[in-house]
Amino acid sequence: MDNPREVDMNLVEAAKVRRFMDRLVGYRASKFSRSWNLTSMGRVQTPTLGILVERELERLAFEPQPYYAVTADSDEFHFKVRFHEKDDSEAWFDESTDKPKHHPDRTNNQVLAEEAFSALKKYKSVEVTDVKAGSRKSKPQPPFSTPTLLRKAGSDLNWTSKRVMNVANGLYQQGLITYLRTDSTRTSPEARSTIREYISKNVGSEALRAAPGIVGEVSDSAVQDAHEAIRPTDPSNQSPDGLDKAQMSLYSLIWSRFAASQMVDSEYSTLSVKARVDGFEKILTSSKSWRVKTGWEWAFGDQRATPNLNPPKTGTTVGSSIQILMNKESPRLIVDETKPPSRLRQHTLVESMQKRGIGRPSTYASTVDKLLDDKRRYVVSENGSLIPTDRGILLWEEIAPMYGNDGNRGVFESEFTAGMEASLDGIEHGKIEAPDVWSNFVGGFSEAHTAALELRRSKPTPKQKSFLKQLLNSLSEQEQSEIMNGMSLEDIDGSTAKDLIEQLREMNVVAGASEKQMSLILRLCDQLDISLDDAAILGEVKSIDELTGGRSGSASVLISKLIEIQGGRPRPPTERQIKYLRSLLEKAEVNEESFCKEYSTKSIEELDGSVVSNSIQAMRERLGIKGRGRRKRK
Repeated sequence: MDNPREVDMNLVEAAKVRRFMDRLVGYRASKFSRSWNLTSMGRVQTPTLGILVERELERLAFEPQPYYAVTADSDEFHFKVRFHEKDDSEAWFDESTDKPKHHPDRTNNQVLAEEAFSALKKYKSVEVTDVKAGSRKSKPQPPFSTPTLLRKAGSDLNWTSKRVMNVANGLYQQGLITYLRTDSTRTSPEARSTIREYISKNVGSEALRAAPGIVGEVSDSAVQDAHEAIRPTDPSNQSPDGLDKAQMSLYSLIWSRFAASQMVDSEYSTLSVKARVDGFEKILTSSKSWRVKTGWEWAFGDQRATPNLNPPKTGTTVGSSIQILMNKESPRLIVDETKPPSRLRQHTLVESMQKRGIGRPSTYASTVDKLLDDKRRYVVSENGSLIPTDRGILLWEEIAPMYGNDGNRGVFESEFTAGMEASLDGIEHGKIEAPDVWSNFVGGFSEAHTAALELRRSKPTPKQKSFLKQLLNSLSEQEQSEIMNGMSLEDIDGSTAKDLIEQLREMNVVAGASEKQMSLILRLCDQLDISLDDAAILGEVKSIDELTGGRSGSASVLISKLIEIQGGRPRPPTERQIKYLRSLLEKAEVNEESFCKEYSTKSIEELDGSVVSNSIQAMRERLGIKGRGRRKRK
């Protein structure tokens, strides 16, 4: 405060243009998407959804390739049979990538694989034919930026992006770490000096990397590079007092990463072995490594699995014999096929966003969160994997393309979004004028939005078709035929659908109950053991088929009455609720017995269903899990 800087108006202008862009796209495109009963579209949100949809479509189009493989284990080595070299006519290549990858340990030749397996089973040992000793070094990574922290905590701690940011924010508010939204990996000389003194004192000066260590890189964005990498504010404090388990886990990760950046490489010795088995002409290969110098890995302590520290005692000389273990897993004949690309998880989605130039550190977690929330329902998380729903696929495959041409999605393409971020960076650095960027964007988006509106009018939206169908179902077949004049719902365009809806409304035609309303009514009646005839009486209609739709229709009134009846009855928790609450208690490290004592019960099964439901919501909020509950994939 004693040494204030002048306000950087370039940063201000860039922030204003970014906000204007987000509002323009968000307001107009979101309203456009509601014709399909969807909730929102966004300049960053929609391209991010596209990453997940494209991966899912890639999985659906994947054609597996079968293969055979043979492996065998000894006390110290894991051997693979090397069936084919690259130039072999039978060489096995993975064709699922643009550049087919050769796998020498795979074959399509079943007879050859069975020969290898039989030889290993029969002779129970292999003879070493070649040994090559070597070494390798492992270099530490730079200190954390926001995306790298999200990825590391996601993979190592299995946390959601939201939980990482929530816990990091708690550490920041306590003054324990630097600002948590940054693209930069650079650090201050003072902080590096402090951690180097700590390392020298606790490990020895020989563990220090040549000054200045791994300094890290600055961000291309001026606004993000206003901050350092994410590091401890006091690097000499390895274990702050007063932190809960989650905070300590994340702080340790941040401290270790920063400390490691100032330490020497870790070093490993390696041994590559070739061997043969009697009765089979192909070779077997294996390799072994063991750490000979700890280096930067000291900083992570027990956060990392302890590597092998001992060299092999057998198989180190040509001509030596290695006994093969004989059990269910060794030797092993593998009959398998290639797997589709794995679904993205939250931290790998953030990595994809960063690579494509989509979003900013301040928006990574919130963007993922929006896609997962119950309001939009574009994506669900299943065991940590992100799966686009039918709604998400509809948005990306059918609606977003209306904003582009020739098969692209215009403003919602990753390349377009990345280009706009580059333009915003240009404003921040004073290289581009803000009014020019804004004017070009408005012109391009307005043109695309107008074209999208024209496309929408060319055919009825799902929302129009559904409502028109409800209205028509309230008429007799003869009346329907007269209104439609020989046309089917598939034949009409958007303008005709709109006119027909207006005509039916003028005729005071009331839509029948929707499929969703009827489905809910049937489910509630089943749960409450109420017959459909009794439900009709409750809804003040002669038959359940006479229920009308809409918010003020008789179907809506009946649903409210059934829910009111349901709320007045105590109900036991479902098996799914019980199982889910137990898993949440375990994640939160809450003892079930202690939890149940608060409600004067001995087990979750004895609790009322509403209590369990509320407890699930409370535990989800405590763990930073978004939404009201887990959702089944459709």
